[in-house]
Amino acid sequence: GNISTRYKDRQNSYKDIAWYIKKAVELKTGNYLVFFPSFEYMRNVYEQYKELWPKDYTILQDSYMTDAEREDFLSSFEESPEHSLIAFAVMGGIFSEGIDLTGDRLSGAIIIGVGLPQLSQERDLIARYYNQVKKMGFEYAYMFPGMNKVLQAAGRVIRTEKDRGFVLLLDDRFLHRRYINLFPVEWNGYIEVHSPEDMSNIIANFWNQQ
Repeated sequence: GNISTRYKDRQNSYKDIAWYIKKAVELKTGNYLVFFPSFEYMRNVYEQYKELWPKDYTILQDSYMTDAEREDFLSSFEESPEHSLIAFAVMGGIFSEGIDLTGDRLSGAIIIGVGLPQLSQERDLIARYYNQVKKMGFEYAYMFPGMNKVLQAAGRVIRTEKDRGFVLLLDDRFLHRRYINLFPVEWNGYIEVHSPEDMSNIIANFWNQQ
């Protein structure tokens, strides 16, 4: 998608992202996961979404969830749901790895941002080391770990050979060659989207091909 989720641009992206989510989930009744780079970003887009579509069935990951709360969150993903569920979660968190939502318990994942870790002294040390060794400090310290989180989140959608669903990547950086080079082979048929309407047509075609 043609959206910037860079830190300085985030405030201006809430409404656009809300529209992308709505247009992606309204075509088929199902369960959907939307992954964000941080809790703050997630809550801001969630509030914007609820303001626009207060009647939609949404749930939100909390920063500290007990095992029971986590189970409740996952049990909301029912087989053949009567109403669509839109679940807001954080990349690299408890719901972006190691959960199995097989069959039609998950129809799509929307991933906001390229998953870059926050700037830190530890990351900068890694960057400095890999700059000396391979001239690829940024890649090893930030880009590769970020893309790993993106792939883990995307991996929630297809768990068995019979699963069917879409992954929507929202960040203009995904179209840069350095990111495309990190896509798995299965993503070679990716389609660029330039607006929520554009994306809506592509997802509609995808569901119609079933």
